[in-house]
Amino acid sequence: MSTRIRPVVLLLAVAAAVLVLPAVLAGAAQRTVLPDCLGRPRFKPAAYVIACADANYFIDHLHWSSWTARTAAATGQAHFNTCKPDCVHGRIRTSAATVTLSKPHSCGRARRPSFSRLTVHARGVSRRPIPISCGPTFG
Repeated sequence: MSTRIRPVVLLLAVAAAVLVLPAVLAGAAQRTVLPDCLGRPRFKPAAYVIACADANYFIDHLHWSSWTARTAAATGQAHFNTCKPDCVHGRIRTSAATVTLSKPHSCGRARRPSFSRLTVHARGVSRRPIPISCGPTFG
């Protein structure tokens, strides 16, 4: 390669890096997350508390098979209070579960993409989607 072409090639390589790197970093910083009970963004959590007030409903041992900008899916275990005869005297039951996250929307001042629905499929648990809020301290 001639000595005249080397500086031009080097300049083009640096320019390409300067233009592409911020886009790559911005994409990584804006992956869709799941807000937890304290308003912290979580990515592929191993466990998640659904009933924030008393932790009588939570999922753990989560293994994420997919996590995209629009949906996420995992398998794990659901732990829930039977609330029979009432929630104080109920027992915690455990069941194999599949978990789906969906309906991404923007959260917080930074407008961070976050899932707003969580659905658990497990024996003894309602299959209705559970709304997830960003919370006042979402970061």
